[in-house]
Amino acid sequence: MKTNGISPVRRPLWIIAFCGLLVSAGPAIHGHPIGPSGLQPLSWQNAQISRVFAAAWPGQDVVIDGQHCVTGRVLLFDVRDDFADDIDEDVEVTLELARVGENGPELRVAYEKNDEGPAAAKQIPLPKTSGDRFCTVRFTLERARFATDGEHGADITITASNGTAVTVRDLSLKRSHTTPVPQAYGRLELQALDEHNAITPALVGLYDERNRMPRPGLQAVPIRLDTDIVRVITTGQRLGGIGGYGASLPWPAANQSAFYITGRYEARVPVGRYDLVVCKGPEYRMFRRFVEVKPEATASVDVHLVRWDNLSEKGWYSGDDHIHHARVNALDDQSLLLVSQAEDLHVANILQMGNVVNAHHRQYDWKIMASAPNSTFILAPGQEDPRTAYCGHTIQLHLPGPIRDPDHYLLYDLLFQQVRAQGGVTGYAHVGWPNPGLIVARKGLALDVPEGLVDFVEVLQAANADLQTWFDFLNLGYKLVPTAGTDYPYLDQRPGAVRSYVKVGGAFTPQAWFDGLKAGRTFVTDGPMLELTVNSQAMGSELRLETGGPVVISAQARINPDIDLLDSLELIEQGQVIRTVSAKDGAPELRLDFQTTATHGTWFVVRAKGKPRGKDDHTLAVSAPIYVLVNGQSFWKPAEVPQIVSRLKQALVLLSKYEPSTDEAFETQDQFEKLWQAEQPAIQQRVQRAIAIYDGLVAKAAAVR
Repeated sequence: MKTNGISPVRRPLWIIAFCGLLVSAGPAIHGHPIGPSGLQPLSWQNAQISRVFAAAWPGQDVVIDGQHCVTGRVLLFDVRDDFADDIDEDVEVTLELARVGENGPELRVAYEKNDEGPAAAKQIPLPKTSGDRFCTVRFTLERARFATDGEHGADITITASNGTAVTVRDLSLKRSHTTPVPQAYGRLELQALDEHNAITPALVGLYDERNRMPRPGLQAVPIRLDTDIVRVITTGQRLGGIGGYGASLPWPAANQSAFYITGRYEARVPVGRYDLVVCKGPEYRMFRRFVEVKPEATASVDVHLVRWDNLSEKGWYSGDDHIHHARVNALDDQSLLLVSQAEDLHVANILQMGNVVNAHHRQYDWKIMASAPNSTFILAPGQEDPRTAYCGHTIQLHLPGPIRDPDHYLLYDLLFQQVRAQGGVTGYAHVGWPNPGLIVARKGLALDVPEGLVDFVEVLQAANADLQTWFDFLNLGYKLVPTAGTDYPYLDQRPGAVRSYVKVGGAFTPQAWFDGLKAGRTFVTDGPMLELTVNSQAMGSELRLETGGPVVISAQARINPDIDLLDSLELIEQGQVIRTVSAKDGAPELRLDFQTTATHGTWFVVRAKGKPRGKDDHTLAVSAPIYVLVNGQSFWKPAEVPQIVSRLKQALVLLSKYEPSTDEAFETQDQFEKLWQAEQPAIQQRVQRAIAIYDGLVAKAAAVR
């Protein structure tokens, strides 16, 4: 996914409310958009700002009342290094904006804050004025850092709240010059060791007594982000509550900056006492201790990482179905495999991200890459393509090569058939997203599911799991497997922060993992680990019973206490919670047992919820279904069929309504409109086929009832 957002490592991530101020503008002077964010260099600069970029939509250099200004929906300013680089002090900002009307929008100003990390942001109210051509606002960036790296790094990002464009005449900075100057330096040596006492990659946070993370050295694992190579990630917890984002795996420190290490790390750092945090995914306990670095001395720390659980020993292997990272050469593979091992993520599906015009995050090679011969840590190339806000974003996994058809881009069925023919696995992204108006999967699913073209739906992302759409299709009698994906780096900030665990029978192979996923031997989670059996049959199974036959259900949820405690474990039958086990004060483990007799076809899933960590922070897990057929009858829910079909028909009606492209609109909007007009006849033929299938289900349900 990419909703015209900005890379979170250099520029905090949020769903951009395209915003700003409309002005009368002179001739546009702007460069060609660069990369998936549409970064676009503009020519404006001053004594403190070296470069300005627009993103997500074409920006412009404009002249207003004889003044050189820049305008854009997202404006990124790079502070000159000779003015301020890697500082730690309050900086006063004076911003001159073009102004129209009496009630302007609030500004959102994002920057890296030393005690929080790259996800810091401020809301700046604009003064109420009447008829002023320009307005001036002053505000302070507390503990600003200005330490972004990379060719297109930016220190300050400005947008506004009303969906148009921000127009800036001037931006000036006044330093307080209070950045502490280190009096001496020492060295820090880290060695991360797994349960076998072997060197292992890990995720590291290191914070001084002011909660500031020293800039990582070159030994930190490099990550290709957008168009740059970076070494700092945002763990993402402080994104909770912004634009509907939750927080997945928690981070124990207030500062959200972290970096990956190969297993060994050495750096020269200022003397002092440091808070050291080391993590390795949800199956390991978090390591945390204080380290004292003395002048001209070396502080050596062996980090012994202790397992809380070992799912792979039980045949369960974790995977993230939705990671975006360009693979330019084998060096990118090395970095990605190190990151995967640092997160204890066995299957990293690296997705090329397409639109009707272009493909971003391209893969130089489409072979599955492993960290070593017979390793269970692999990179599996795939694609998020086709991908539109018109029919939804799709994911194609386990591909031998990219499959694109720009001339028939909105006829998803044609591409799905090609993917299936090549042994790939087909699905839809963002199905569990809480705001279906943002990225609409229901319309595409309404066309593709009844034709048997969809294997999975991505129901868990950024700590959100809206299950209604998935449940609707299950209740119509369609088998769909749940998956989880981070959409790294655009939603969750750590690969594997949400993940699918897949049961593999026998030895792990990539093919066995994808076969298990397609068969539904899986659960999705951002913390809790699940078990579910019906009559001793596991997730993904299909049971055939006679009326009155026993139905014996057993479920268990467990969670790493460093992540959360469990609040409840729910048994869900055909979309309704029928039994709940709760823990008032939270518990590390919950069990649920339930017995009934077979009366009709049905399906069961379990859902575990953690104790709330905050308003928008969630910990949860959901199993794949177990299907029960009684007297040969389907697991569907006939009583619900008319209402479900009515909702799906409403979605299908929307396919006749043109909506402008929002996927990299800076490069797709014109082409998308032409394609939409050309493909409407074929789309409407598919709509009629789907309606006929749904009408048949309604008639069949009426006969059954």
